[in-house]
Amino acid sequence: MGFWVLLCSLSFAEEPVIDEFQGVYTYVDNETDRKNIKDGLDRTVSEFNVVFRPVVKHILNDAAKVAHRVEVQVEKENITLVHYRKGEIAQVSGPLNQDISSTIRSDMKHKVRWTENGIERLDQTKDGGREVTYQLSKDKKNLFVHIKMFSSRLRKPFEYSLTYVRKLVKKKK
Repeated sequence: MGFWVLLCSLSFAEEPVIDEFQGVYTYVDNETDRKNIKDGLDRTVSEFNVVFRPVVKHILNDAAKVAHRVEVQVEKENITLVHYRKGEIAQVSGPLNQDISSTIRSDMKHKVRWTENGIERLDQTKDGGREVTYQLSKDKKNLFVHIKMFSSRLRKPFEYSLTYVRKLVKKKK
């Protein structure tokens, strides 16, 4: 009997469904994420000489401004990802697995795809870009966002992870 219980529980292991990502997520500042960003910066700038390190660190730190809120909207095969930062809104919107539009930069190409692990977004310019991976916690209350910035000018990519908490929205009756 124990074997059948184990077999049934394995066959019904849940993989995330893209619709489950739909929602509004709020960033809650925490020591782990701050350390993640600092360690990522230190790893990336360690390859530069002492003169350039502060300049590169300043540029990357500015690029790593944390969005205080992330919205994920899913409708059939279309997805919209909105990042709200102080004074700016960055939005990527369009069909999955195709080049899509954004409000980020006009010279940047974007593609969003769905994998069995979550949502992956690629923002690319002629000399670099960023890969952003969105994953849900098992209880679907947290959104984990992993960011990897790369450039032809960086020997090591700048990588860090952030945790967002799902904001509960009351359903209208």
